[in-house]
Amino acid sequence: MTYVFYPGCSLEGTARDFHQSTLALADALGIGLPELPGWMCCGSTAAHQSDELLALALPAKSLAAAGGKTVAVCCAACYSRLKTANHHIAADPALRRKVADAIGADYDGKTDVLHLLEIITRAIEVECLPDEIPESYTLDVTELMMGQSKRASDVALAGSIKLMSSPDTVVAHIVALRAEEEATPAEEAAVTPEAAAAGTPVEPEVIKKGKKDEDAPAEEKGKKK
Repeated sequence: MTYVFYPGCSLEGTARDFHQSTLALADALGIGLPELPGWMCCGSTAAHQSDELLALALPAKSLAAAGGKTVAVCCAACYSRLKTANHHIAADPALRRKVADAIGADYDGKTDVLHLLEIITRAIEVECLPDEIPESYTLDVTELMMGQSKRASDVALAGSIKLMSSPDTVVAHIVALRAEEEATPAEEAAVTPEAAAAGTPVEPEVIKKGKKDEDAPAEEKGKKK
């Protein structure tokens, strides 16, 4: 398996050890990660906080240079910016034209972007004859219920194709999206019906904590037995 690798600025600087370990892991797993030629900063933090067009044009310039090949990323910030750019450019024709004017080329927002963890967990290794190498596999998950999963052993293999990955490798898992709950105060003031009707503001009760012996005057401490 070979992907075009987008390292990002951090992996070229402060996270150089992350870069080296990523390449070492990929090599051990037989994953090709040739670096994307001419890649540039994704604009994380600075660009998307100041200029919307710049925030989309920067990642689009790099993604267009991939020539339609799947781009692999391991920096979480870079992954977010590349995926965000794809989403907005593909969904908005007018924005797509503006980005094209900015980078000097038309980009459709459809270049696949995968995090290294996605590549590791969503790919399976098979052994087969050269003329039987599959481009991809389609796995039907429509009947899965919440919490259920599909494993590598569920993939239907034809001909001389032999599964080399662990049969227990999870390739699809159904989970529920969790809504973000609003934070509530640890203690809420009780409001009586009379106070609510009168519109009287209620101050929360403040409970003081501390060791009474330490706060008491010295003469009072002497009286205690």
